[in-house]
Amino acid sequence: MVDEDCDVRDWNDVMWRVCSAAVPERDVIEGPHRVRSRGRRAEIDFEPPASGMGIDATMRFKEMSFPPINRVSNGLMDRVAARWKEYGLD
Repeated sequence: MVDEDCDVRDWNDVMWRVCSAAVPERDVIEGPHRVRSRGRRAEIDFEPPASGMGIDATMRFKEMSFPPINRVSNGLMDRVAARWKEYGLD
């Protein structure tokens, strides 16, 4: 779980939050272990894992306060990328 300002489609953003906000002994939640069904293999398309895990990588409700994350808008990044050669950075 991450805060609403995290771009969950950006793996680097998600992992930055996991590494900077999650404390393993406090924020890693293990789901219950279940016994796997042993059906006939030809009948099973997908067998889900026997247990699950969640990571709370939110910063909002932690004991420390964090300033808002400074982000460059996508529009500004697109405008800069369009002028990359003009800046001599190709």
